[in-house]
Amino acid sequence: MLKNKRPFIISIILLSILMIAWGLSYVVASGPIIQDEAFEEAIRAEIDYEIGEIRPDQLTQIEHLQIRDANITNIDGIEHFTSLTSLDLRDNQIQDISSLSELDSLTDLNLRGNRLNNIEALAALSNLEELNLRENAIQDISSLENLTELADVNLRYNNITNLEPLQDLNNLRDRLYLEGNPITDFSPVIDYYGEINETDIDPEEYSENQDLAPVFSHPGGFYEENVELELTSPEEEGTIFYTLDGSVPDPVDNADQTYEYSGKIFIDENNDEEPTLSMIPTNFIDDRRGWNKPGTPQDQGTVVRAVIVDENDNVSSVTTQTYFVNIQSSLPVFSLSTDAENFFDDEMGIYVPGIHHEDSDWTGNYYQRGREWERPIHVEYYESNGNLAFSQDAGVRIHGGFSRRFAQKTLRLYSRSDYGESRFSYQFFEDKEMDDFNRILLRNSGNDWGMTMFRDAAMQRLIGHLDLDHQSAQPSLVFLNGEFWGIHNIRDRLDKHFLETHHGADRDHFTILDGEGTISDGLETGVEDYAELIDYVQDNDLSHEEHYEYVQNNMDIENYTQYYATQIYNANSDWPHNNISFWRYENLNNEAVTTDELDGRWRWFLYDVDRSLGYEDYDHNTIEMTTSSVNPGRDEEWPNVLLRSLLENEDYKHKFINEMADHLNTTFNTDRVIQTIDEMEAMIEPEVERHIHRWGIPESVADWEEEVEIMREFAVNRPNIVRQHLSENFEVDGTANVEINFDSDQGRIQINSIDLREGTPGVTDPENWSGEYFTGIPITLTVTPNEGYTFTGWGDEIDSDSETIEITLEDDITLEPQFN
Repeated sequence: MLKNKRPFIISIILLSILMIAWGLSYVVASGPIIQDEAFEEAIRAEIDYEIGEIRPDQLTQIEHLQIRDANITNIDGIEHFTSLTSLDLRDNQIQDISSLSELDSLTDLNLRGNRLNNIEALAALSNLEELNLRENAIQDISSLENLTELADVNLRYNNITNLEPLQDLNNLRDRLYLEGNPITDFSPVIDYYGEINETDIDPEEYSENQDLAPVFSHPGGFYEENVELELTSPEEEGTIFYTLDGSVPDPVDNADQTYEYSGKIFIDENNDEEPTLSMIPTNFIDDRRGWNKPGTPQDQGTVVRAVIVDENDNVSSVTTQTYFVNIQSSLPVFSLSTDAENFFDDEMGIYVPGIHHEDSDWTGNYYQRGREWERPIHVEYYESNGNLAFSQDAGVRIHGGFSRRFAQKTLRLYSRSDYGESRFSYQFFEDKEMDDFNRILLRNSGNDWGMTMFRDAAMQRLIGHLDLDHQSAQPSLVFLNGEFWGIHNIRDRLDKHFLETHHGADRDHFTILDGEGTISDGLETGVEDYAELIDYVQDNDLSHEEHYEYVQNNMDIENYTQYYATQIYNANSDWPHNNISFWRYENLNNEAVTTDELDGRWRWFLYDVDRSLGYEDYDHNTIEMTTSSVNPGRDEEWPNVLLRSLLENEDYKHKFINEMADHLNTTFNTDRVIQTIDEMEAMIEPEVERHIHRWGIPESVADWEEEVEIMREFAVNRPNIVRQHLSENFEVDGTANVEINFDSDQGRIQINSIDLREGTPGVTDPENWSGEYFTGIPITLTVTPNEGYTFTGWGDEIDSDSETIEITLEDDITLEPQFN
């Protein structure tokens, strides 16, 4: 019996040993082959593998991999992609690429927008044909000297000075981009440079204009570990000087803050040091908007600014980089650097009250305007993923009216050729495909400061689809000389530069008026013409068609009506006696008009709507305020003259009432407004506590949430209140519901100004739509059959087969357009 069991017992023992060995090997294994969570998530999406440990055999057959803008810092594990021929890791946070050295099948590699300064691993990639290393911190490209298959290389915006490694690359003839590097010697590539199909600089001209500024071993940005920063000079002669307080290095005039570079600069998180600028009072108001001493510790970055002074005392341009160690941001970040006295000096500082002279009418430094009160500043802009978007010198002024007196102020940034760059060439706003800005505002949210900090931005987002010139918005964080300065909304400024870029005409051919018709910019003839228009509407009865037509020829009625519908809905109590601005194109050269906006009629800007969406109670009677004979804002007639005169015309009155109804049904539909509020609340919510810690207002996150809830209450209650006010003011009996049911595959329906189709803001289900309109006021409906269909009628309640009908409501109605 025992003899027969022996093989079985031996098998059990061997199996146990194998299981133990397997278990031990699993325990001592190095763990997952992908270390970086963001990298792992992207790879899982690539191989469609949600759960379970990623195995090498799942990666070996992949030939093409693109993972952009994923916040990847560590690419360990990439070596298992042994079949890769194309790899795109653009716009991540990668510093170490040593694991790429095993991917010898790569022919196309894109590492643009990372943090590389060591590319030795590329020396092993002998099959590379296309290589993009743009926007890193690379100095040494010797690893490329034997990559003889290279045909296309992009090295823009690094710290490269020596091109010798490219000298013998006989296939480098498709493209070579070198702009943005401190190169003065092009001799290694000059013999074949003219044979390259695509280049970006003239070597001779570039060499002459190249400024030998200091080279930084690490680009500015966000780091999880301390940075050991090295500064080098492209030439042996010359001494590097640097500062750490945001001021311009100057060993003579700024000797106390200027250091001679002699070795590595060690940069840590810097948050245990008490901030200095944040402790300077920026107003002396006693109420809740007065300056509060910030809580400590505060997040602080480190600004390094450096110059080279040569043996003849010639000074290079300033290189500026800001380093954020162990600082996180869910929003884009502006790092602003300047001599502190530009903001805080009692005599010249633009951010402080300054010295009060009892015998003068001085109102404070921050109330001063004009070029005299513009100060130089360096601007770095980091995207929410930490990538540097741009870095340039600019000018800065305080912006705004009443809100200048608040502790945190709005900054107006100026791009001007005097500073180097004449534009901020970046697309700041998702809703605006434009990357050309002369002016940018970093707004404190105006009268909404210390409340929600996005009322104005939300209101303007809601009307972004209308024919109104408005300001887009993007929340951001600002650091001033490394110190946290809180949430600011990026806004474009409404001025002649805005009109030029948005409407495509010479900025000097626009006239902008404010208030009662005061010139802001442009020609005095515009003041005279607008005054004549107002005189005309006061002297003539616009119920007569010829007088109404005259007004139509001089102002864009559609634009004006949308503008008033917006302001009335949002209950803006700081208007129209204030914050009203309008413009026209002068067409000085009598060229052919290319767009309606350039037809010479007056149009209105929408701006400063921070007193909206619940700033006033939702039952604020804005209709009465804007149609009374005297506007209560200033106890004057002029703010209401134009609207009151237009409403004398019966057709316009119906248009105005229907325009209000259309927007209450769509643009300001409660669900749409609440969705917008929710989205914008979510954007800044992660940063609100840090903002409060800095400025002491609102008092708590809970208080901020209560303010946001007031906006939602406004969204729920405001539409019916406006309908009630319209009914009372225009003596309308009430409202009725219009329901429209149709098949959108067969045709399209329009009710007044609303196109019932997918994509129309506020229209969620175009085939089963309902809206509220005013009884006794004619509404217009139009049907457009799709190709292959014929319209046959509006359904049982309307006996008509006309494609356009006008109906006057008495009760609720259901329309069911029919097609054959």
